[in-house]
Amino acid sequence: MAKPIDLIQLYYEIAMSIGLTLDMNKMLKVALTSYLKNLNCTASAILHLQERSTNRFVFRKVYITPRSIQENGVYLRIIDLLSPSFNENQLNTFKKKLPLIGGGEGSDFYHLLDLPGFGMLILIRPNGELNTQIIKSISPLNAKLAVACNACLQNRELKKAHKIAIDINRELRQKTLELEKSQNALSESETKYRTIFENVQDVFYQTDLQGNILEVSPSISRYTDNHRGNLLGKPVTTIYNDPMDHPRLLQALKEKKEIEDFDLRLKDRLGKEVFTSVNAHLVFDSYGNPVAIEGSMRDVTVRKHAEETLRESDRMKSDFVSSVSHELRTPLASILGFSSTILRDKKMNEAIKEEFINIIYQESQRLSKLIEDILNISRIESGRFTYRMRKVDSQPIISEILEVHKIQAEEKGIEVFHKFSDERYEIFADPDALKQVLSNLFGNAIKFTPNDGQIRVRLIKTDTDIILEISDTGIGIPDKEKDKVFDKFYRVYRPGLEIKGTGLGLSIVKEILDAHKAKIEIDSEENKGTTVRVIFSIQNMEENSE
Repeated sequence: MAKPIDLIQLYYEIAMSIGLTLDMNKMLKVALTSYLKNLNCTASAILHLQERSTNRFVFRKVYITPRSIQENGVYLRIIDLLSPSFNENQLNTFKKKLPLIGGGEGSDFYHLLDLPGFGMLILIRPNGELNTQIIKSISPLNAKLAVACNACLQNRELKKAHKIAIDINRELRQKTLELEKSQNALSESETKYRTIFENVQDVFYQTDLQGNILEVSPSISRYTDNHRGNLLGKPVTTIYNDPMDHPRLLQALKEKKEIEDFDLRLKDRLGKEVFTSVNAHLVFDSYGNPVAIEGSMRDVTVRKHAEETLRESDRMKSDFVSSVSHELRTPLASILGFSSTILRDKKMNEAIKEEFINIIYQESQRLSKLIEDILNISRIESGRFTYRMRKVDSQPIISEILEVHKIQAEEKGIEVFHKFSDERYEIFADPDALKQVLSNLFGNAIKFTPNDGQIRVRLIKTDTDIILEISDTGIGIPDKEKDKVFDKFYRVYRPGLEIKGTGLGLSIVKEILDAHKAKIEIDSEENKGTTVRVIFSIQNMEENSE
């Protein structure tokens, strides 16, 4: 005589086992054990409804408990009866072929229970009959078990989707380390997965093969002025900077099935280019046909600009090396050539010898200036440039530098106009560094002013600043080059006009003035001239003098 079934206890045990986990193996092991124990069955099996179309049912075996059920004769007969697919009439016929519950001792008994929306549960060899009342009473529990089975399968799909997302964008591995560690907790809730989807900085998306957006993460709003809801169903080219990028992406996917680091340009909210790196792969249906494209994209605009800056820096350094090599060879060749001529010709005319010695001296000065610039920029960048700051009158220093460059200006017929008052123009500065700044600025004014031009120098004192203003009638600076003149190794180029130099002068000037907390401003018009203003703060001098 079978022991009576405590339905309340059965409900409690199975409901608890269903609610405690989203691991199907674990859940079915506990839940079905409770079934078998309380319904006096020796074994059970679950057939999962894999596909249900209008009139077609396709089942596949999902779980059996215990494993030895595969050798159970009754189970084997059921599997023989189970064709690969049924229409609705065939399924009903199959169910009618199953023996009813009941029978004597030693008989093979089994029963089939529907799990709504999931499949069928087969109970094999009950040791006693299950009456109609008991079967009806456990129907709600069967529905609950089906819901739990579906939840477990959905949980598996979430895990699979998460793994695909990680494979799509390997660069996210470091960022998703904490997500991987908490994957078990994350997989318990589709809501948590959605939270990650909505807040991840990279953009995850899915489009059909025609390029219509099926899904996109909310982070797309960081790239465009469109929100996720406005983009669903729209052509993906809506956010492309160049619509022809889409055929390129499709061709790459057709050839490789999966792509990494594909360059794609989007339009940001202001219509500017945003460079992205795209990882994508084709999604196939059960017949192996491509049906969609899934992938992720990352904003690499900063990286692209950095690479461009690096390339530009390499170009400028190469130009610098070439320029320095040329600048070194030219004075060295003159020095070597004229000195060797003097040494060979012991009877050289004194006037010619004096001219040669003067050339050697000038070329030596030029060489010394070049080497000094290179050493200065090296010391500044390495932090070894030491400033000896103190209060100084800037007017005598300016006059001294003007006198040094007087001969250079006269050789080009350039008139230099300056008139200073007797007032003291005191600033807080390193006198030697200040001389270097002035020498570079005056030297540039002379270098870039054609013959017979003019240079005007003024000292201005306001309530807050001491301003040195140097104006010339030189070739000027094009608007597109004004932001680059302080870059290291940068030189102004003019077609057909060779301008000597290394491109370090203004870079050194900017570094020195920054250390003095002084400003430099440049106003220039191409082919008309340039005005440079160096502004020293009186307040800065007073603060450092206290």
